[in-house]
Amino acid sequence: MQRSLLSLSSATLVTALGAQVPTLIRTINPGGGASIEQLTCVGNTAWMGANDGTHGKEPWRSDGTSAGTQLVLDIAPGSANSSPGPFVAFNGTLYFGADNGVDGEQLFSSDGTAAGTQVGLDLGQIPDLNYGYYFTEYNGRLYFQGHTDAHGRELWVTDGTPAGTVLLKDIAEGTGNGDPGDFTIFDGRLFFSAKDANGEELWATDGTAAGTQLVVDMRPTGSSSPTDLAVLGDQLIFTANDGVAGPEPWASDGTPEGTYMVKDIEVGDFGSNPAGYTAYNGRVWFSALTPDGYRLWSSDGTEGGTVQLPNPTLVPNLPDAFVAHNGYLYFKAGSAGMGQQLWRSDGTASGTAPLLLPGAATSPLSATFELVGCGNMLLFRATYDETLGQQLYGIDAPVSTAEWPTDELHLNAYPNPTNGPLRCAIPTGPQDAPVRLFDATGALVRDFGRTSNTMLQLDITDLRSGFYVLAIGTGAAMHRAVVVKE
Repeated sequence: MQRSLLSLSSATLVTALGAQVPTLIRTINPGGGASIEQLTCVGNTAWMGANDGTHGKEPWRSDGTSAGTQLVLDIAPGSANSSPGPFVAFNGTLYFGADNGVDGEQLFSSDGTAAGTQVGLDLGQIPDLNYGYYFTEYNGRLYFQGHTDAHGRELWVTDGTPAGTVLLKDIAEGTGNGDPGDFTIFDGRLFFSAKDANGEELWATDGTAAGTQLVVDMRPTGSSSPTDLAVLGDQLIFTANDGVAGPEPWASDGTPEGTYMVKDIEVGDFGSNPAGYTAYNGRVWFSALTPDGYRLWSSDGTEGGTVQLPNPTLVPNLPDAFVAHNGYLYFKAGSAGMGQQLWRSDGTASGTAPLLLPGAATSPLSATFELVGCGNMLLFRATYDETLGQQLYGIDAPVSTAEWPTDELHLNAYPNPTNGPLRCAIPTGPQDAPVRLFDATGALVRDFGRTSNTMLQLDITDLRSGFYVLAIGTGAAMHRAVVVKE
């Protein structure tokens, strides 16, 4: 029985190594709904705010494994929410805003441990970061939107010390709000959207007050409201509204004369409302409104090179949350008869399709706001199981065929098939060996850590029915067994 199952699964692994299936990383809140927000990758670690049902919404970190997905610190004790985020790396340290329930929102630092998580930057004149968003490191300093009663929400900068925390420019003079945001580094300057008495337009700074200036007024009689700033080679791509064509894709080289509307996709003053610009394979990819609904578009920055993706077999509707990761473009979208799912594209119609988890909820990504590439993992929040609610899911890079040795070192796993705990005996007892479970596509399903034991009991009761490969060790020393989960 076991040898025949091994032969079947080996053949499946060889033919399906290119497939990817969303995998539950960890059930953060067993009661249902982890309320994951501000998912961000710093180095090879993902950070997020999440609620485990006991501690409220607090900072969590994940290395893409269940064991490595952990609460960092209960900043607001008990079930209160510290609502951490956004997360940003600055001078080799991770920082994020959080509210301990007593002192208002402060800027914390963390090394990933509870003991190493504390108020880390004294921003002096800004006692409460209620409006302290869009933290961005540029030329060794941290830029952000800070709020004071005297100046409203304006552009601030810090070198990490109280004396070095200053208002860079009061864009909307007096108590008005300049609301700087969408910070993007381009061509040696920090570009952003902001508003003064003449409306919301495209601004840039070189880090000095004198060098913080309006780039171009695209709508002299109102606000062009630039959003979704993204870099494509020597161009800055964004959405703006000139008051004639409505919100459409624009490009700029950072000068007034080099700023232009790329294409009037939806002719008329309503506009195509493009969003989500993400650079992939020399083009920016985004969602834009057409008479058929929001569809997937891409652009090289020219009018003729701005085109809709020819309709694949399944047409992605309302594409959103784009990210380029490990050679593919990922995003969420719906399609005819199907709710919001995870999609993958290689930039062609034939190479664009949803990555489905059979038997899952009909619209698992309906509340997903970001997809985050972190190391080899693509991480996101989703509701594939209605009983669990929203949890952390991921897609791992498929296991290379080089991972699987040609000789056969079998594990004695029992009972097999099983609907409960799995026991296995390791004849040779490999030392300090990783214990991992893969699905039939070669994707890592569960990392049980490392062991030197010769007898193991593993809990796989929560896995879906199907074929799995239990592997202990690596390379030629890998022992493996095909397991059937009933």
